Order: sequence, then C-alpha cells, then structure tokens
Amino acid sequence: MNTIIESLHNRKSVRAFTEQKISVQDREQILLAATQAPTAGNQQMYTILDITDQNLKNILLYTKMYTKKRTKTS
Repeated sequence: MNTIIESLHNRKSVRAFTEQKISVQDREQILLAATQAPTAGNQQMYTILDITDQNLKNILLYTKMYTKKRTKTS
C-alpha cells in the first residue's frame, strides 16, 4: 500500500494533549499542511489560530463555553 493511503487509513483524532512543546519547524510544517488540506466543495471557509499563550487559550475556552451559538433565522 502506498504511504499516502496508509497514512489516511491510520489517521486518528487526538483529544488529550500534553504540555510538551513542539519545535518551531514542526509547528510551521503542521500549519502549512493544515492550509493545504481540502475543504468541502473547496469553499476554504476556515480559520487557523496558532495560540501558544495558555491564558489566552483559557479565555477562549471560557468564551466558547458561555456563548450561545447564533443561528440564522429565515
């Protein structure tokens, strides 16, 4: 099996993280790969935030938890 197909079959989502830092080079490669990923209908409607400050992450988490999702009404 070719390596790309094998990678697709073996991919997994990670929901538990450690405090381990990643190198600047690895971070740049990950962000570049994320910008190259396909989107539904090639709409490319996404935002990538590269946030390393834990305090800011906590603020965003709080905001997400206590903000109602706005829905479009007809």
